[in-house]
Order: sequence, then structure tokens, then C-alpha cells
Amino acid sequence: QNLTIRTQNMQYERSKLPSYTQGDGEVNDNGDVGGNGRQRDLVAVCIVGEFRTFLQAEVQASFVNMIHHPGYEYFVVTDKPFPVRNGDDNGVHNGGAAAAADDVGVQVSPLRSWVFGGVQGGIMSGRPNSERAKEVHDCPPKTCNSDRYLYAPIAPRLAQCYYEILSEEGRRNIRYKTVFKIRPDHIFNERIPHVGDSIAFRHPEGTVHIWDDQMAVSRRSDAKWILLTPTVAYSTCASEDDWRMACGYAYSQQSFEECISDGALVCETMRLILPYSGAKEVMSLPWTSRQWESGRVTPKVSGHFCIKRLKFLKDNAKSRCREE
Repeated sequence: QNLTIRTQNMQYERSKLPSYTQGDGEVNDNGDVGGNGRQRDLVAVCIVGEFRTFLQAEVQASFVNMIHHPGYEYFVVTDKPFPVRNGDDNGVHNGGAAAAADDVGVQVSPLRSWVFGGVQGGIMSGRPNSERAKEVHDCPPKTCNSDRYLYAPIAPRLAQCYYEILSEEGRRNIRYKTVFKIRPDHIFNERIPHVGDSIAFRHPEGTVHIWDDQMAVSRRSDAKWILLTPTVAYSTCASEDDWRMACGYAYSQQSFEECISDGALVCETMRLILPYSGAKEVMSLPWTSRQWESGRVTPKVSGHFCIKRLKFLKDNAKSRCREE
């Protein structure tokens, strides 16, 4: 059995990655589910964003041990090609030249596609006063969306993951049941239950679940709202009515006025998928976050996840998650 890794203008044939799942129900490369697994549990996991710390040992271990369940299949959309060492045709397991010294390679399995390209380089930080703001026209009166400067470049990558899911479903004549979008630099500190059983199918069709711009979960039938609609949500100057519908109980007139005057957020911009899509409700994922901090020894604290920041790589041995 072979796994095809699709990148921009190139293609690699790789041996199928070993299974890191404990227990029965691993999905084979043809999409069949063995043991106690069920094909209806197939989950498309979109790992989308800048490459950052994806190959760091702790990040890969988190994906394997804290996130993965039988039936999870992975689609990577990032700004760097699949990592392959010079002269080494086993890059899937061993990592690549772009990796740091302690990289362990890509352990998530089964990996269905890897796409890079489109938006190159880092996403601009800062809001209306950033350099990127010079490239974006001001919003019309009584509208605002400061994240146009910050997160709009990520939206095409989300859409690319959607198209890769469609391609995989067509190739194997299957249909995923759930879609889970996550970043390449997330570290989870607690085991996350199967997102289909614990989140997506506990609520009616049309309900999508988000954690700011970082994570999203939906039924497959609602995947277009979390993967395609952000292209509109993150690039549109939203009206007061749009923000009111998006934010719900979190909306305030003051926050909207501050959005217009100085670029403050009205609520999470990802919630703008509600007025611009067929989604019926946007709910928050039931997870709490920690921050990644360098050189700090802290007691164990509550919190499901944190982001492994690039700026702490040189001090990796002393870095750890702490509660926000």
C-alpha cells in the first residue's frame, strides 16, 4: 500500500506510515475500517497554517497521543513543502532539512495529502497600522473588519483543504463524517475525545464549533461553512447587522464603534461565517488554552492546549505551557 503526497508541481510516493493508534479500528489506506472502527466515524483533520513548529517532537507527540483516534485522516496545507532530507527517500518518517535538530518527522497517520504554496511567507501581525494595511483599502463608513490585515491570507489554505477532502472522497468513493480544523503548532495537554461523537453529532446539522480562528469542528455536511466561508468572513468589511448576528450575546454597540475607530475586534472574526453562510449556529469549542512561555517552571495547571511558539525554540528544554 502506498500513500501519495501531493505538493505543488511535484509528487512523492511514500510507504504508508505506521499506525500510532492504540487499540482496534485503524483505517487502512483504502479507507476500510478494521477492528472495532466504523467507516461512518471517518474524520478529515485539516492541519492548516504556517509550518512553524509542526515537526517539533512535542507537537507531533501531541497529535499522535492526544488528538488521534481510529478513523482520523490528515490533510496538511502549509507554506512549506513536504520535508525530505537530501538524498533520503524516507522523509515521512525521518523529517527534513527544514526541520530543527530535535525534529522527529511526521508521525500523524494516515496522511492523505500535503499541499503547499499559495500564500508564501509569514502572516502579517498587527492590525490597521501594520504594513499590510497599506495594501488594503479602508472599509466603507459604518463597516469594519480589522482582521482583514491579519488573518485573511489563511483563508485560501482552508479552502484548499476542502478541495483536497473532495478529491480524496472521489478517489476512494467514501464520504467523511466529520471535519476538524487545527493549526500545525498546537500542543494538547489532555486527551481530546473523538470530535464527531463528543461535539459534531451532539448538535443539530447546521451547527459549527470554533475556538477563535484556531480550531473548528463540524459535520461533513457543514464543512463548507468552516473551510470555504472564511474567505468571505476574513476579507469583508462587515456591517453592524452582520456583527450583531455573528456575535450574538457577545455583541455590544461600544465594541462595534471601537472596531470602526481603532480596529478593535467586535468578537471573534471567525463568527462572521454565520451571516455569510448557511450555518444555523456557531458554538464555542469546550476547550481552554494555555500560553507557551520560555524558561518558566510552573505547577501543573488546567487547560487543554497551547501554541508552540517559534520564538522559544532555542530554549525548548526549559519551555512549557502555562495557563493564560
